[in-house]
Amino acid sequence: MIIWLNGAFGAGKTTTARALTAVLPDARLFDTEQVGYLLRSIGGLPALGDFQHWPPWRALVVDTARQVLDYVGGTLVIPRTVLVRRYWDEISAGLAAAATVRGKRRG
Repeated sequence: MIIWLNGAFGAGKTTTARALTAVLPDARLFDTEQVGYLLRSIGGLPALGDFQHWPPWRALVVDTARQVLDYVGGTLVIPRTVLVRRYWDEISAGLAAAATVRGKRRG
């Protein structure tokens, strides 16, 4: 399961995510900003102001979530503001497709 907390900057998403991971069995906090830092450290990517503008960030967030859940199961809690509708559509569609594939492998 994935619980994505999307909302305004400073609204308490990370605080809420930490509280959820403390009470949900097998819940883990997935800070997708770390994926952005990874990409930024590689260098050579266009300076677009926010790593969410990089298509590899969106794809890697989806794939990392899928890989972690396939490996350890449980729940991922993701506190991340996504303001660009197209980006959210891309991420949510990727997560839904991954969930469908996971269900077929398990079922």
